[in-house]
Amino acid sequence: MRYRNEGAKEARKIIKAYQECLNSPRLVPEQCYRPNHGTYTLVHYINQITGLYLSKNYRPIPIFIQRAFERLSLLSIDVVSEPYRKIAYQYLAQMSYFILQFECFDEYDESIKIYIPEELAKAGEQPMPAIGFLSNEF
Repeated sequence: MRYRNEGAKEARKIIKAYQECLNSPRLVPEQCYRPNHGTYTLVHYINQITGLYLSKNYRPIPIFIQRAFERLSLLSIDVVSEPYRKIAYQYLAQMSYFILQFECFDEYDESIKIYIPEELAKAGEQPMPAIGFLSNEF
């Protein structure tokens, strides 16, 4: 018998690993914190999701998942930002998995789930990040 929150601890561990990667100076695209940089909005949305998650304010997360996914789809692929884009996609998929799988909302908030893009909802649980950006590897 599968318990309601079985696997939540592992899912949180994976999310934490992605969060550490996504803010690593070795991964974040150069100059992405400047508002006129192409990846600024994506990085902003990713970090907004992280802040909401850390404060356990899950309700707005699907809206920011949708915005980040849209932004990710609009960005041109280039050598500098491609590693970040790949990890960002996996992070959005993992966060979507967590939100959908582990009952982060009460019945009143269920409708907010519609903001999670279908592609991300179907992606399922993601593996641990495959690159060495974790803080214990510096």
